[in-house]
Amino acid sequence: GRDGELVAPAARGVLRIGADGQVQRLAGAPRICTQEESAAAAGLVDGPADDARFDKVVAVAVDGEGQAWVADQGGCALRRVAADGRVSTVLAPERVCMRGTPPAERVTLQHLAWDPTRGELVAGGDILSTSQLTTTVWRIRPDGTVRRVLLGHKLGASPAGTQLDGVQALAVDPQGRIHIASRRMEQDVPALLRVDEARGSVQQWTGMRVRPGSLMGGEVIDGPAERARFVKINGLCFAPDGTAYVQDDILVRRIERGGN
Repeated sequence: GRDGELVAPAARGVLRIGADGQVQRLAGAPRICTQEESAAAAGLVDGPADDARFDKVVAVAVDGEGQAWVADQGGCALRRVAADGRVSTVLAPERVCMRGTPPAERVTLQHLAWDPTRGELVAGGDILSTSQLTTTVWRIRPDGTVRRVLLGHKLGASPAGTQLDGVQALAVDPQGRIHIASRRMEQDVPALLRVDEARGSVQQWTGMRVRPGSLMGGEVIDGPAERARFVKINGLCFAPDGTAYVQDDILVRRIERGGN
């Protein structure tokens, strides 16, 4: 958050964690922080913090005004929590997860990041259908207007220019450039990729480039961008100076602006 606090998802609400470690409820049923939570605490209800209801919150991002953007309903709704806890729904389930919507047109909300350079929310994720894994990244304006900036497939021809195995992490750097962690199937190793929005493609930012069948072992390797190796990327964020921090399996790794 703006004051250095953490804003974190709870299954049926949103929590605020102060610098002193104190945990408070930002929005959701009054007893979500206790073991007395009941089925009555779940739902999709807008309004003041105490009256609002959530169910299966999966991601949270905070904007420059201190508002929390929340992926709710298991990723089928986008909701906004004002600094005072009042909740409103920006994208409803019938818009995000409407039956019959092609995977390429469905807004994915598994990962959220705020882009202060444009004042927009960036969202991404993947959808598994019967024969394909579809990866998408979106920009969402505060009024709910959405536009897709990346479309990728795991099998066959991929509009992203490479076959992508979903999104494992997503972040926006200080210049407003979107980065995702994914596995390029042609190389079959995790890598950090920068989204080229003008072309709807990705460029490898850092991570070992290998030929199929040339991998040996599964160890972590530090070093220059073209030699660094990742094992299982689960989180990504940028510091104001452009340094990136990655949760790679059980490690935290630092990536300099040049990719080392």
